[in-house]
Amino acid sequence: MPLNEIKELGDRLAAFWRYFGQWTQTKTRDTSQYGLSYLSGLLRMEAKRNFANIGRQTDVATQNMHHFMSNSPWSGSLLVSKARADIGQQDEFQNGSMLLLDESADDKAGDHTVGSGRQYNGRRGKVDNCLVGVFLSYVDASCQYHTWVDGELFLVEDWFSDAWAERRHQAGVPAERRFQSKLELGWQMIQRVQGEGLPFVAVAFDSHYGRSAWLRDQVTAAGLEYYADVPADTRVYLHPPVIGVPQNKRGKKAHKPRVLSPRSVRVDQVRHDSATIWHHITLRPSERGMLQADFARVRV
Repeated sequence: MPLNEIKELGDRLAAFWRYFGQWTQTKTRDTSQYGLSYLSGLLRMEAKRNFANIGRQTDVATQNMHHFMSNSPWSGSLLVSKARADIGQQDEFQNGSMLLLDESADDKAGDHTVGSGRQYNGRRGKVDNCLVGVFLSYVDASCQYHTWVDGELFLVEDWFSDAWAERRHQAGVPAERRFQSKLELGWQMIQRVQGEGLPFVAVAFDSHYGRSAWLRDQVTAAGLEYYADVPADTRVYLHPPVIGVPQNKRGKKAHKPRVLSPRSVRVDQVRHDSATIWHHITLRPSERGMLQADFARVRV
């Protein structure tokens, strides 16, 4: 980044917050300056981004910072919705933009933070104590602009047990909150941004979401195009299957319909089939140079 642009970053952040900070005001007080300090601390610190350290970094009392983020009654969802509306109006996102559904985990030592518990941590590749957020991001057709547009904290089922009722109350979990799977949270966000008119041509998600027939059916019923990863051992048909009741010559007479022909194959078998035609495509610049990959298209 050019030096003259670096010098302008502080003023640009302040101008950004002058606009969006107004949605953090309450009916009685304007404490939005704490929001600017919070953002400034997050952007300048490399580690240990907690209220106490951010407060010390920005010369704001920890109690004030904590109250602004945790207790002040401004609406976080309203602020995100306003930011999303502004993003959707940018010229770069008007044609060919896509939604990307994914999740991200943060390590946690204890289980008192809202949502923490033993669950799969994709960053570590193992089950561990962590927080998991389900996120919806937005990318333009050229892959030059990419931004977060919605997110939901996933709460493991233990958080909704009777034994954890007091912990829910202490952590401020809304009384109306009920357990929702990551799939349900993801679909809820897709519906939300679609209802608000965010322009996009398709939705993409990885195999955790792509393997769900329920989610694929929801997206299809909404008339949305989607691109979903599936596990390599997923079985598919290369030709429309014939379904009927088998006519057994021996044994008990069959009553339930089943696939009569042809046999299904695994996705990785299609990948290694000599008839599959591959194309080497350059996608976009990355920090390691141009991102390139091989692609093949097969109807199943």
